[in-house]
Amino acid sequence: MFAQVASDKGYGLSKFVSAGNQADLDVADYLEYLADDPDTKAIVMYIEGISDGRKLFRVARGMAGKKPVIVYKAGKNPAVARVTMSHTASIAGKDRIFDAMCQQVGFIRANDLFGSLDMAAILTRQPLPKGNRVGILGTGGQCVVLSDICVSMGMEVPELSNEDISFIISEVEFPPHAPTPRNPVDFAGANRT
Repeated sequence: MFAQVASDKGYGLSKFVSAGNQADLDVADYLEYLADDPDTKAIVMYIEGISDGRKLFRVARGMAGKKPVIVYKAGKNPAVARVTMSHTASIAGKDRIFDAMCQQVGFIRANDLFGSLDMAAILTRQPLPKGNRVGILGTGGQCVVLSDICVSMGMEVPELSNEDISFIISEVEFPPHAPTPRNPVDFAGANRT
């Protein structure tokens, strides 16, 4: 079904791996292979359980910065974890531990399985970010919503430097009642020059 959705959206898949119960090879093995595969621009992983967390962590740290890795992990809720046990005999593990690992190695957590495909498509068309700091430009509530999402995903939304603020103010005419842009920059009511 996942491959069909990717095809329907027009996304190419260079490789598609279903690891099953990971009796021999595990997620870390496939990740290690895909990290060096020239045809793979981004990696999307659906994980129910991890057989060797230390191995996955080691492989993930070794590939940091090579290409984006988007992860949808099932069994985040303890009540659902028992289902993954019955499905693949995998122990889902504590989600907060998995989440901390993702933040340490730079994996991007997806909250929606099929949305992970969209995330990968976007990331293959952009340069890989050098860090986790983002600037947000928008209007009104967009700025608040995007800031919430970014922070919840482990990104920082830092205040802009005075130099950056001066540049923005010189390029965009903000109405007198508008707050000074800090990040996010709210363009609501601004006149572009």
